[in-house]
Amino acid sequence: MFAAKERPYSDPLIVHIASEADIEHLVRDISEQAQQVMRHFWPGPLTLVLPAHSRVPRLVTSGLDTVAIRMPSHPVALGLIRALGAPVAAPSANRFMHVSPTTAQHVEADLKGRIPLILDGGASTVGVESTILDMSSDLPTILRPGGVSLEALRALLPQVQPPRARSLATPDLAHEAKAQKSPGQMLIHYAPRVPAFLFEGASMSMRHAMLLELQRRQLQGQTVGVLIADEDVAYFQSSGASVYVLGSEEDSTKVASRLFAGLRILEDAGVDVILCRAFPETGLGLAIRDRLLKATGGKLIPC
Repeated sequence: MFAAKERPYSDPLIVHIASEADIEHLVRDISEQAQQVMRHFWPGPLTLVLPAHSRVPRLVTSGLDTVAIRMPSHPVALGLIRALGAPVAAPSANRFMHVSPTTAQHVEADLKGRIPLILDGGASTVGVESTILDMSSDLPTILRPGGVSLEALRALLPQVQPPRARSLATPDLAHEAKAQKSPGQMLIHYAPRVPAFLFEGASMSMRHAMLLELQRRQLQGQTVGVLIADEDVAYFQSSGASVYVLGSEEDSTKVASRLFAGLRILEDAGVDVILCRAFPETGLGLAIRDRLLKATGGKLIPC
């Protein structure tokens, strides 16, 4: 798995289960809070970080004393785990740091010749990865925003903390080489193979800044891709850029479901650079911003 993805051993794997009974073999202690969250959100796109049982291989936990566990809702995933009769430790099926796959075709593009089999369960419905919630201490904290929103978690546990803010400066390579408590913690991740930039501000300010940058790069002979919202289409339809529309800025669920596919389509179109606009941080917007920040390596342009 690590060889096929070229994944560093410092990046732990998520253990996928098909029954809550499987947890007893994976964790040392399950708090009442954690049980409450499991009952409410499982099966679904929520991963819990809990104290690891000694029988969990340290390769899975990156040598840490915690383990990340999720119960997926997809019938194919559940069927696979049940057929194997054991939990499955698994990451996303792509080359490490590249844009996450949301279809079997994306998996083949990244891992052809590196894996013997692709089990096609259809296109991803959520689009972004699971939310990772650290419940190994008294204060539940989101390590990676994802398919379950902060608002949904706080409706059940009001004390849930958002992800910590991090510096957008050049990555601290020494820090990133250390074992991480959950996947998706590196500054550069989910990234296309061409440079990308994230524009953030009021909608009109973002459009204006993106169009100016687009025109500047076109004058330099570059081909430009833009990742935009429905509300932006009229401003970019005659721009000469390769355009991918994610959905309305008010529909974070649709935007999240199309985000990774959009980055891959623009990358495959052969553009020299991708300009992305930001979206409101409500609903799945927190996860969308997280993925865009990491896809651009923190190259944020305030507008």
